Amino acid sequence: GKGSAFVRTKVKNLVNGSVQERTFRAGESIVAAEVSKTEMQYTFTDGDLIVFMNMETFEEQRIDKKKIDNLLLLKEGLSCQVSIWNDQVIDVSMPQQVEYVVVDTPPNFKGNTAQGGQKPAVLDCGATVSVPMFIENGERILVSTDDCKYLGRSDGKNFQ
Repeated sequence: GKGSAFVRTKVKNLVNGSVQERTFRAGESIVAAEVSKTEMQYTFTDGDLIVFMNMETFEEQRIDKKKIDNLLLLKEGLSCQVSIWNDQVIDVSMPQQVEYVVVDTPPNFKGNTAQGGQKPAVLDCGATVSVPMFIENGERILVSTDDCKYLGRSDGKNFQ
C-alpha cells in the first residue's frame, strides 16, 4: 500500500488498569514514563493494605491489595519487584516461581497413579493448588505465580 508506515499497539494505563489501542506513525516519538523498580519484602497484611519493606532503606510501603495479582501466593519474607511512578505504587511483581511447603493434602493410595491424577494441596501461604498424587505433607514444591500451577518438587536451593 501507499502512505507512510505505522505501528498499531495496545497501551495499558498502570494506574487505573485500562487498555487502549493506539496507532503511531513511523518516526513519531513518545515520552517515556519515569518508573523506578525497587525490590521489597512482604512483611504483613494490615486490613486492605499489604505492607512491604524496602530492604535498602528499611522504609515501609503500604500497598492496596488490588495492585497485587495472585494475592494468596504471598508469604512472609517473599521478595517482590515494586514499580513506582510519581511516588505512587503502580505494580507489584512476584518472582515467577516460588518455593512453598505442602501443609495439608490427602494421602496417596495405590492404584491412583495410572492416569497421572491430581489432588488438592494447601500450601504454607494458605493457597490451594493441584499437585500430582505422589506429593505428601511436608514436601517443598515450586509453584508458578503467574497461573498458580505446580511446577515440580523443590531441590531446596531456591530460597524464596
